[in-house]
Amino acid sequence: SSSSAASDVYKRQAVARAARRRCRARAAAPGPGPQPAQVAEEMIADAKRALEPYGDKGAALAALADFIIGRKN
Repeated sequence: SSSSAASDVYKRQAVARAARRRCRARAAAPGPGPQPAQVAEEMIADAKRALEPYGDKGAALAALADFIIGRKN
């Protein structure tokens, strides 16, 4: 339904806004800042949360992302 789709869009936008706020807060914080690996893990977690409203389709994309991130070439 259209209200469900609108709700999904709102959820994705809220996750994106929260991620941007965290990035701005990290940039403004004094000190050496987080390590790149920590930032990458946070970005991955944010992306996976953004896929949650899509159910099984989002889970498939998250599994593909895990495979790509975890592989060693």
